[in-house]
Order: sequence, then C-alpha cells, then structure tokens
Amino acid sequence: LANIKSGVFFTEIPGVVLFAERVTNRGDDLSRVFIHHTDEEENERVIMAKEGKLIRQYFSETQTPTFRLRLKDGNMIKYTKNHGDVDKILFESHDFPIAEGGEQMGFVTRDGMRSNRALATHIEKHKRELDELLGIEEKSNRQHNRIRAIGSLLPRAQIEYWSRFNTPLSCLVFIFLGIGLGIKGGRGRERNASVMGGGLVVAYYALFFTGISMAKSGLVPAAVAILLPTGLMSVAALRFYGKMDWQT
Repeated sequence: LANIKSGVFFTEIPGVVLFAERVTNRGDDLSRVFIHHTDEEENERVIMAKEGKLIRQYFSETQTPTFRLRLKDGNMIKYTKNHGDVDKILFESHDFPIAEGGEQMGFVTRDGMRSNRALATHIEKHKRELDELLGIEEKSNRQHNRIRAIGSLLPRAQIEYWSRFNTPLSCLVFIFLGIGLGIKGGRGRERNASVMGGGLVVAYYALFFTGISMAKSGLVPAAVAILLPTGLMSVAALRFYGKMDWQT
C-alpha cells in the first residue's frame, strides 16, 4: 500500500485496480478515487468517490490488521455475470475491504530478501506467466488485472536484480574517477577538478534516477536503466585515468 501514488494506477491488490487523483498523508488520504474490482466469479464493481481514507483496525500485536478504504460521496456500478444484471448505487459512505486481517503474522518474501539465484528464478517465472497471458486472444478481466499486476511487479524485481551487480561496479568506477581527477595536475584553478567531478556525479545520478523511473514504467529494460549510467561514467573515468601524468 505504500506504493499508492497520486495519478498512478495501483494494481498490487489482487483483482483491484485503484486510481486516486491525489494521495496525501503517506497514502492514508485519497481524493477523486476510482476503483475497478473483479471477484473470483468475475463479477465486477466500478466505484467512484470524491474522497477516501485508509482505515486500519488492529486485533492484537501478533495478528495482521484489517485494512479498508472508507469512501465518501460516490457511486458504484455492479455487474453480475451469471444474471447479466447491472445495478447503480449512490452512497454517502462506503467501506471497501482491502485485507480482512486477523491471521497470525508471518514472513513476507520481498525481492530484497531473495538470493540472486532465487530472484532470477522469480523473474523468469513472472516472464513466462506474462508471455502465457499475453498469448491468450480473449482475456478475462481477471487475466487483464494479472497482466497489470505483473507489469508493475516485474520491473521492480529486475531493478533489484541488476542493482546488485551495479553497486559494487559503480564503487570501482568512482574510485578510478577520483584518482584521475585528484592526483597531481588535477587540482587547483587550472583544471577545476572539484567542479568537474561534482558535475559528473550530478549527471550520473540524474541519468540513473531518470532510468529507474522509466524502467518502473516499462519504457526501458531495467538492465539498460541501471548499467548505462555506470558504463558512461566508466568511459569518463578511463579517459581521465589515461591522462594522468605518470612520469611526475
């Protein structure tokens, strides 16, 4: 739920697509809310409300809380697949359940907790599932929601995987860059090494975080977004390293 952002479709709740024009108070308060929900029998609900508030109810310290979204001033359209009935309901207040809670706390396996091999297997599993779903000609609403969910989860897993290789590599690159700019002939007003080094670092992180954002949206592969800035910085580091005054 921490990934609910203003103006971004949220698909990490199974069977639910949630959109809020504005999200404040660390995700607890939402305004102009849209929800599309499909249950196990493929019955659908479309809910639109002026505002919503995330409500938590804790049972005990050892049990997970109940999460529900309290919606105000809205309308709901319900479609029953078996009968083909469509109903429209206007409401002043409506509680939309997100998690029932009450079960014992357990461990949640996040991408950062997996080993490299387990994470790679996890990524390949999602890729195969996504390919199978995309190959279906007539998709159900549940399959469409699953495609959106994988499309949101897969880039994050790939970013985590490639970041593990990029982090130690970028450390070495910055060491060589510092050597090339810092040793004799690289300091002082003549070459302005501090400004040059600072500019390269700013450019690196600007490109890096832009790439991360594009990778999360699926616009570029995660490997390119992660490794390209480090590759360009490696070229700069080798260039300055080659220009060092070795004789002196």
